[in-house]
Amino acid sequence: MENRYQKFFLAANSCKGFVSHFADNYDPADGWQVFLVKGGPGTGKSSFMKHFAYHANQAGEVAVLCPCSSDPGSLDGVILPDKKILLLDATAPHTVDPKLPGACENLVDLGQFWNSEKLRKNAAEIMEIGQENGRFHAKAKRYLLAAGKVAEGRLSLAEACTDASRCARFTERLCHRLLPIKKAAESREWPRFLQGVTPSGIVDYTESLLPHFAKRIVLCDPFGGVGKIFMQTVRFCALRSGYEIITCYDPFLPEIVDHVLIPELSLAFFTERYIGQIPCDERRIHARRFYDVTALHGRRERLNFDRKVMTELLKEASACLKQAKAVHDDLEEFYIHAMDFPALTDFAEDFTARVLA
Repeated sequence: MENRYQKFFLAANSCKGFVSHFADNYDPADGWQVFLVKGGPGTGKSSFMKHFAYHANQAGEVAVLCPCSSDPGSLDGVILPDKKILLLDATAPHTVDPKLPGACENLVDLGQFWNSEKLRKNAAEIMEIGQENGRFHAKAKRYLLAAGKVAEGRLSLAEACTDASRCARFTERLCHRLLPIKKAAESREWPRFLQGVTPSGIVDYTESLLPHFAKRIVLCDPFGGVGKIFMQTVRFCALRSGYEIITCYDPFLPEIVDHVLIPELSLAFFTERYIGQIPCDERRIHARRFYDVTALHGRRERLNFDRKVMTELLKEASACLKQAKAVHDDLEEFYIHAMDFPALTDFAEDFTARVLA
């Protein structure tokens, strides 16, 4: 079933800490209807959103799934772009508070289905497990910080070998051919992530997008210096031309643009870097044409070494996130045993029917 859905992360475990774009994926001034789902761990937030996404899809709606970067098996959000409806897990660490309560955002309180008395009896254990979970996340953060420093150094080496102006000119010409300027149009940007560092390692949702974009351009750049300029230019040109775009950032270096998607044109620009190969046979642009190959070759040993170091650090970060998830699973058990799930199921069915009507 899930293969039919586009998937994105709305947050990332990055070298800058936990980065969230939860509040950046809707516009209160543009008629969006947002449901901020509140509740503790194990209270059915993810199941509630999966139920909604399934029935929206069955009703013919485009449903975008947003898995959790700390547990890709769970959902943090569901987007119905055509109906401008968004469901979000609005609890920490990606807390979202209403900007226009009731007029745009609505609170969905799953805490109404738990037995507070049962939870109070286990308050000390719940607190202890929560603190242990926090320690593993802090350890993962340190590995990610170290990986980020290596990645930044590697990127600087590559940028020093890049013909930036030539790359920018080429990209401008390419965009001029592919992106007709829209008259009297307002551009819009939705920031997301296609990859993420998770307890399962690096998870990549690029394949979930391929059936939804007929035209795909892949920039092959294992070093990142060209890709940074290429995607910055594509993003600028698309916004300047009046398009609504989805900008996908690097999950480790969250200020770097990795991919730009233009749904209206069914056009996707992907960067193929150190994360893995893009599984499609569309037009591929090789970054070496914009590098000083001689200078790059002189730095190759250092670049390769940094890549290996970064890979090992990311593995350690994922291992810490896996330990954090195991502890979080223990925490969920307290809430699961305190929940009235039959009542929650009835509520989910009524909510879904009402919102999709």
